[in-house]
Amino acid sequence: MPVADLMLDCLGLFCPMPVLKTREAMKRLGPGQILEMTSDDPASEADLKSWTSRTGNELVEIGRNGAVFRFVIRKAWRSSKIIVQQSKNPIELTRRPKFLRKS
Repeated sequence: MPVADLMLDCLGLFCPMPVLKTREAMKRLGPGQILEMTSDDPASEADLKSWTSRTGNELVEIGRNGAVFRFVIRKAWRSSKIIVQQSKNPIELTRRPKFLRKS
């Protein structure tokens, strides 16, 4: 069982607050660090699974004691966001018409 670098208590909060609080807490961690979050929201298990798969963070462990879920999440080593640079000339972002293409 990994040792948490940060603990987050989301007991009494319901969707979407546990995910939003988790997202904010993860911003305070460095890559590879661990967050432990507790929640009693029944939807939190599905929400956290979905959120970690979208963000690239690793859901290391899920535990449950009665109505309380315990999530252990490792922050991704790099962001999963795709960064697109905008061109100064918007026409470059589109496909050239056939009559302008070189043969």
